[in-house]
Order: sequence, then structure tokens, then C-alpha cells
Amino acid sequence: MQHDRVQLFYDILANDHISFLFQGSYNDDMTEGILELSEYNIDNFEGLTKQRKKISFLIVECFQNIVRHGVVDSTYVIPEGVFIIRNKGNVNYISSINYLSNDVVKPLKQTLDKLKSLSKDELKQFYLKTLVELPVSGKGGAG
Repeated sequence: MQHDRVQLFYDILANDHISFLFQGSYNDDMTEGILELSEYNIDNFEGLTKQRKKISFLIVECFQNIVRHGVVDSTYVIPEGVFIIRNKGNVNYISSINYLSNDVVKPLKQTLDKLKSLSKDELKQFYLKTLVELPVSGKGGAG
């Protein structure tokens, strides 16, 4: 990352309780270290201890998505994944970015549109059905 971008991110994140941003090459071995670092910070910030399991789960999911499903191509502006954790006030942000091959974009968009239309109960039922019925993909996960 260029120096001016690093400074911009620093300025934006300076008042957060917890902030972590990583851009680079990812592998499964990194997940454990990032999870430990995040849990240490969560344990030392009283307002987050009740959400520890949910936050840890989302961190692992984000990393697995980058490692297993991201496409690395030197022609992209950011060929590696990006992972961000923020806690600002009472709001927690966990974000990840990775590139996908064009052939999965349309089916993914259709699935996301379907998920957005479901109620909380319908979403839970869809999730449970997906876990039971869909085979694990070659990259890992239920797709």
C-alpha cells in the first residue's frame, strides 16, 4: 500500500477502540494468529466480551472466504485479499474483500438477492437446509 493510503487509513481508524487492517497474501496458518490477536483485544475491551463468539466466527469465515475462494491475478489493482476489523463506539465492523472469477458472479448475486428477501425465520431455515443438503465444495464450504 502506498504511504498516503496508509496515513489515510490511520487517520480514519485512529479513534476506534479496536482496528485491524491487513492487505496481502493469505493462508490458513494466518487465521489462528489473527483470531488470537482479535480475541485478546476483545477480552480487554469490556463492551465486546459478550460478542466474542460471534466476532470470532465471523473472523474465521472472512479469512476462509479469502483463502479458499479468492482469485489472485496480477492484473488486478489489489491482487490479494483485504481484511478489516473495527470497533467504533457500540458498532463492530468486520469486512473482507477478495476477487472472484467472473463465472461465479451471476449465481452469487442471485443467491444474495434471495437471501435479502427472506425473513429472519426463513433465513434460518434456508441456512439449515443448505447445511444438510449441499455437498461440500472442492474448495471447502457449502457454497
